[in-house]
Amino acid sequence: LTHSVVKGVVSGSRIIDGMPMVQLAVPIEPGNSGGPVLDRAGRVLGVVTMKSAVTENLGFAVNVEALQALLE
Repeated sequence: LTHSVVKGVVSGSRIIDGMPMVQLAVPIEPGNSGGPVLDRAGRVLGVVTMKSAVTENLGFAVNVEALQALLE
């Protein structure tokens, strides 16, 4: 579903396998990986990478600051 948007809550930050992650209280569906996580001003906070295997409404995004090196 191109251009779909889901509203959620940033519920924390975690380090997972050495990578800074944004913890999201939002359902992550197949195909969401690689999608941006935006704040209300449209700034990218992270990129969706995985969902919890424990609960449906918990996902994680790589913090955008950890991705800056890829642009260089």
